[in-house]
Amino acid sequence: MVVSIEKESLQANGFAHANLTLQDPACKATVNATHYTLETPLTGCLTTVYPMQGSPMALHINSVLISHAETKDGSGGPLDYEDLEAGEMLFPRDPVELDRRFTEPTEHQSVIGFNCTYRKNQESSATLPRIVPGPGRHPVSNMTFKMELYNKLPILNPSRQAFYTVSQKQQVFVEVTSAATDPELGFTIVTCAISPNSDPTVPSDYTLIETVCPKDDSVTYYPQSVPHTQAEKQSFSFTFNSQFNLSLLFLHCDMSLCSKSSQSNQRMPPCLQPSDTCDSPSVENIMSMIMHSKTSTKPLVVVDGSGPSEEPVPSETPPYPDDDNALYVLDTPTVVGIAFAAFVIGALLTGALWFIYSHTGETAGRQQVQKPLPASENSSPGHSVGSTQSTPCSSSSTA
Repeated sequence: MVVSIEKESLQANGFAHANLTLQDPACKATVNATHYTLETPLTGCLTTVYPMQGSPMALHINSVLISHAETKDGSGGPLDYEDLEAGEMLFPRDPVELDRRFTEPTEHQSVIGFNCTYRKNQESSATLPRIVPGPGRHPVSNMTFKMELYNKLPILNPSRQAFYTVSQKQQVFVEVTSAATDPELGFTIVTCAISPNSDPTVPSDYTLIETVCPKDDSVTYYPQSVPHTQAEKQSFSFTFNSQFNLSLLFLHCDMSLCSKSSQSNQRMPPCLQPSDTCDSPSVENIMSMIMHSKTSTKPLVVVDGSGPSEEPVPSETPPYPDDDNALYVLDTPTVVGIAFAAFVIGALLTGALWFIYSHTGETAGRQQVQKPLPASENSSPGHSVGSTQSTPCSSSSTA
């Protein structure tokens, strides 16, 4: 893309000298006697590409940043812009910085947005975009977005995690909540992508939603559970299938303010429902959504999925593997426990055997010492012998 701005148009609006860059500060303009010129590839210098669904065309968006080197009154104030011509549209340079852009002083820098439409994967264009400095339209800044991630549907009141953990092939539920002061305002989820970079302006190949349309086949939208409430909510889910070999990823989603009624706010794009056809957004609606969009980011801590799950699934693996060469080992605490148990059992058995031996051996010894011999068997033979010997003596004395 080549952007050319006349020096006279800037000088007429207070620029005697100016420094011009694209969104990437490294992409600076070259200057000649009559024009400032900026060149960039279709995807370079932080150019944002919005494919138009159902069309071979794609919208390429960037911004020219004009720094005040010197103004005609020396005040450094903003430009007194002239009216834009038909078809020219201006918007803030970065949707993420909408709030900061309109709360911080802007007297030292002006932002002019431009867009070019090319065929997809086309690298050049026959026409150059014409840019005329003009007043940027202030977006509605009274809406905030809050994005939460869950393992179940939000209507089931699942518990929140300080750091959301996700594993491969896991279903992730996303809930986006907005609090609008104007009941006629709603929001549309424009884009969602998972990136290894925390900066949402860095493009990523893992896109979930692109230009309102689901790009990932696993994306499923869910209706709002409590309609017509002040806090509007939108929910969708997807199956996490990342090709990034990283433990920390980021989910970036762009939400755009929109008008629930087509006649209530002509400056707002109409709210698009997930049931609408994906080729419904026109170029004007896409540009308007970009002007009124904000970005929310949530970190994702990627785990290997080996931890305990909420609903255990029975394993189909056989309890004993068929590999004969498998080596089974025990950890150190198990070995120490087995050794200690064996020692205790051995000590108990030794004590029991000693107790039995000490009681049975002492009783047997006493019984053996106290056993007497029979006295009648020893005295009776002697008494009979003596009597037989004395009988002849008495007989002889008588004779």
